[in-house]
Amino acid sequence: MSSKSERIGLDSCVGRPKELPTAEVGGEVVMMSLDKGKYFALDSVGSRIWELMEKPQTVKEIIQCLLEEYEVDEQTCRNNVLEFLNKLDEEGLMELIEDR
Repeated sequence: MSSKSERIGLDSCVGRPKELPTAEVGGEVVMMSLDKGKYFALDSVGSRIWELMEKPQTVKEIIQCLLEEYEVDEQTCRNNVLEFLNKLDEEGLMELIEDR
């Protein structure tokens, strides 16, 4: 049986759930999972990915934006973005968009 996180690949289109309460605090995003009763704080890069997810886009598009904005090699960026999105997915904090 495959895990939920395996659904996310470079061509996956991801977005933010509309009903998820979020706030910006000191340049970082804080969000609350009402289902799980937990809150999450994103660092500056996680907050930037979250900002990019406001408009659904592919993981490749998110990686390309980050490569243009940060000094990071493509492999590291790809691995970190996929790991981050998998964690969001596991916590129910993102949506996988079928049709864009």
